[in-house]
Amino acid sequence: MPYGTDASQLSLAGIPCIVLGPGSIDRAHTNNEFIELDQLEMCVQIYRQIMLSY
Repeated sequence: MPYGTDASQLSLAGIPCIVLGPGSIDRAHTNNEFIELDQLEMCVQIYRQIMLSY
């Protein structure tokens, strides 16, 4: 994979992790990386709901 996170190592240490974000993983970390505005708006709402849950 051309991408990665620390989530696998943190998970092994018993730390719960969530990896999420807007856009297609196929475009992530490429020369022409971009996201659609509607995807960004949806992600903002998801992040907001997560933060308000804690």
